[in-house]
Amino acid sequence: MGYQYKSVCYETETKFLEAYAQDCPINVGGTTTAAYYSTCSVNGTGIKIKSFLWSNNTEISGTVDHTFTPQSSTCDFSTSTNTFSNADIIELSWLVVGVWVVAWGFKKMMEILKK
Repeated sequence: MGYQYKSVCYETETKFLEAYAQDCPINVGGTTTAAYYSTCSVNGTGIKIKSFLWSNNTEISGTVDHTFTPQSSTCDFSTSTNTFSNADIIELSWLVVGVWVVAWGFKKMMEILKK
């Protein structure tokens, strides 16, 4: 079983949380003189969000920490090492057939030229 986020299935909950934390908004609003910022990091089984208000390169509001546990959809995580899709396998099969047809054609041409 895996954890799905943005159509990608992650093997572990930690990898799922890391992917979720990467989408954390940096500037979450404000004006030209002051802006709210937040940073995200993985904290156990959730996302630790630190939010603070900056103005003129100085933190003017205390840091607010809270932990958020995102809801995840389960998915079937495959541990298969097969990196070829069915379309790739079919295409390769047709290429092999093509090589055999060309080789057979050359063989027949050689037989005709020897006569």
